[in-house]
Amino acid sequence: FFPDTSIDDCNTLKITRVVQLGNKAAYIGAKPVNDHQSRGLAVYVASSLERRNILVKRAMLPENTTPWDLLVANGELYALVSEKLPEKNYRNSVYHSADGDVWTEHFSFNSETFARSFVKQGERFYFALGYELDSKDSELPSELPLTIGQLYKIDVTP
Repeated sequence: FFPDTSIDDCNTLKITRVVQLGNKAAYIGAKPVNDHQSRGLAVYVASSLERRNILVKRAMLPENTTPWDLLVANGELYALVSEKLPEKNYRNSVYHSADGDVWTEHFSFNSETFARSFVKQGERFYFALGYELDSKDSELPSELPLTIGQLYKIDVTP
């Protein structure tokens, strides 16, 4: 279920954010962080999950990104990914695909935190900004980004 993926220090992966695109299933393969949160490793598209005929491909998205959410709208599959930048900022990108094979960046935006989830209404996207403690940190930092929990709205014109 997780082709072309190295599972270095983790012996467990889980499937999250499952969506249907035509006769295919798309999902995020994720490493559990705690009992209810996970860290996405990659997006996968399955054209068959039949016994003895499992056909799954890893989506060709940039290697240095973390996938957070998937959605299907108007026959297109959208993937929300983030990339950590210097100075504790993030580049949040939305990629789209009509078939799950060929991916194109739709748009991106920078923010103080990563976008954890998104929805699309017409040509407008809404993003919920999130935050995670580094697994090495045992307590909260003295200052948290003010954008945690905020919603972003982005209008995309065709």
